[in-house]
Amino acid sequence: MAADREFPQWCGPSLIRCAEWRVAWVSADQREDPMMKGLATLRTWAGAVGLGVVGTVGFAGTADWTRIGEKDGITSYLRPVEGERVEATRGVTTINVPLCELISFYVDPSLATTWVDMLTEYEVIELNARQSIVWQRFDMPWPVADREFLLQVNVTRPDERTVKVSLVSTTDPRFPPPTDGDGLVRGVMSPSSWTFTRLSESRTKVDMVGHADPSGAFPAWLINIIQQTFPYNTLSAFAREAENGKVPLRSECADW
Repeated sequence: MAADREFPQWCGPSLIRCAEWRVAWVSADQREDPMMKGLATLRTWAGAVGLGVVGTVGFAGTADWTRIGEKDGITSYLRPVEGERVEATRGVTTINVPLCELISFYVDPSLATTWVDMLTEYEVIELNARQSIVWQRFDMPWPVADREFLLQVNVTRPDERTVKVSLVSTTDPRFPPPTDGDGLVRGVMSPSSWTFTRLSESRTKVDMVGHADPSGAFPAWLINIIQQTFPYNTLSAFAREAENGKVPLRSECADW
């Protein structure tokens, strides 16, 4: 398995230096994001605050979540998970696309890299219409090794207006864990979900909840800072691509 060797050397002695590296890495547009601007103040408060991508229960409502920002109709949340070093993230928005069309876009493997933040590769083995194995690779900035996730994905319909996509880490002999020469670290995703709720014939509410630990030497405090932008980056790209693109409707949802 690849290692993030540089982190213990230059993140351990100086948390602020790592935060500044993150600010330098993001794009100019991201630096204008209010959530990203907060990183620029780390020099003044990182030491005082003590900064250090879902659990199985308690994620349905908003009471336990801390709202960290709202932009372009997307509300972002964080919450700690007991016994875990990485916080859970949540993003909620409404997209002007019918439910079936939005689900069809979401599950299309050829489109995943157009909207998932930092995703560069995506493979799917469809077990049946409602279950699949998904392998993902995420591009990380030097000197961090790229991350991969192997997920079990299940699609259910809690009621006639709602579709829920559940994701959790799994194992499969067709996707063995990376070795030292692969330049990859396999992360772990605890139970996470995307919930799509039909609001009208042309509008769908999307509620994304995730808890993923990239593993390796990636410092937990830095993970928690970086993923503050994940809900907005992912949902804004998802909404933009879904509203502008057309995909064939999945046959199983044509009458939804």
